[in-house]
Amino acid sequence: MTFETKVNKFKYLNLRIISTEHGVSYDQTEHIEHKIIKKYFPDWKVADSGLKAVHTPFRTDSQYEIDLLEQLPLQGKDLKEAEKKYGGSFASILGDVMHVWVWSRLDIGYATTRLSQYTHAPNAAAFAGLYRILRYLATHPHRPIFYPRRPVTDVHELRFEPLPIYCDSQPAIDSINANTVTTRVKHVAIPIMYMHEHVKDGTISLHKINTKLNLADSGTKPNSAPVHFEHFDQAIGVRFYPPANSEHHNLLNLDTFK
Repeated sequence: MTFETKVNKFKYLNLRIISTEHGVSYDQTEHIEHKIIKKYFPDWKVADSGLKAVHTPFRTDSQYEIDLLEQLPLQGKDLKEAEKKYGGSFASILGDVMHVWVWSRLDIGYATTRLSQYTHAPNAAAFAGLYRILRYLATHPHRPIFYPRRPVTDVHELRFEPLPIYCDSQPAIDSINANTVTTRVKHVAIPIMYMHEHVKDGTISLHKINTKLNLADSGTKPNSAPVHFEHFDQAIGVRFYPPANSEHHNLLNLDTFK
């Protein structure tokens, strides 16, 4: 398959891939609409649905963490009622969510991996959390990933010797640079020594970065909606999206992007 024509459109499994002079994009919007929204929310309309739209895939309040930790696993009648309420077993719903995450939706990665720990013994909070991911996908089904063809000129010159690694924790950087293992970090003593050896050899260098600019932050913990979208908009290439008057823009229907 070649990309010699101006616009190339094709599907691979359930991915829609578009290649133009502006770049290459892929998304699973159609799959999400048919296999997630229609399956779990046949009457879903964000504007007038009885189900409230959600803008983060994982709750950020401390009470939810307590519920996940303290609630007992559902069994017998309670488990069957939960499966009936949410439209399937915990494992089957998780499978639908995980498929989307692995292929195209980085933004549900943290929530999916956290809740996958409850696959064999889900409690009520885990079921509710998994259902929240479905509601999040129904609220934000269209988030294509885009790789630009044009040169990226608004970033610094790329240098890979030493390889820069950015971290938002200055104490962590200090521990690695000094190869210092205190009682607070003794559980990661081996990684600290490993990283220190690479810093010493000049293969990597550590740099402090503001948490707001640390894209990995939303992949390791739940964040508020503004931070969540700021990080993942950067990760999927939103700032490089094709111009509004381009055919690629129209094919992606980016006027509905949210």
